Amino acid sequence: MAEDKYFDMMMIRRRAGILPDTYKRVNYLANPNKAYINTSFSHRSGAYYEVDVYNNTQTTNARILGFGHAGSSGNRFSLEFPKSSSSNNWNNVILNFNNLNIGTAQLRAQGIKRTVLGVYASNGRQLVYANGALVIGGTDTYNYNHTVYLFCTHPSTASSYYTERIYRMRIFDENGTLSKDFVPCIRISDNKPGMYDLRGSISNLTNTPFYISANANEFTWG
Repeated sequence: MAEDKYFDMMMIRRRAGILPDTYKRVNYLANPNKAYINTSFSHRSGAYYEVDVYNNTQTTNARILGFGHAGSSGNRFSLEFPKSSSSNNWNNVILNFNNLNIGTAQLRAQGIKRTVLGVYASNGRQLVYANGALVIGGTDTYNYNHTVYLFCTHPSTASSYYTERIYRMRIFDENGTLSKDFVPCIRISDNKPGMYDLRGSISNLTNTPFYISANANEFTWG
């Protein structure tokens, strides 16, 4: 009975956006060391994503989220900031599918570096919203069953990791149900950074809803 009460309390806390006492919420994870998170979510046609990000000048293509090997000509999707040698260009975002640039959008005036990006499926098309405004709408809905990564599209693509900040990331399944609700935090016992899924899905690396870097590199936080 005590275990049942504990489980019920954990569910209430998650639904309220409250972390267990063994974790501390932080504002964001940053990624200067090229870490990444395996969300354990397999993309299906109609699934969609929301990610709260910060961006500055990029020296490489920065793939925020997606799936598929970057060297492959098929079955790849990425939401990314393009490589830029100019501080005036960091405010672009690209929707990329199978190595084709589906659309590029200028997000905001220089100096405002935080944006909530959403990739949605509607009437068989994939759309990108920035802070609630439609900025890209073009390609067919992606119907590939691939694992979605955060901070990259594939762990082998070392040159294209997103190295800036992510404040939150949510994944909705093809029925519109919130499947993952990742918030940045640290594990208090060892100051380990990661993303905690408020929906309670289990990471295969920790056997808890705490998702840590899937390689040997670590995130920073603030």
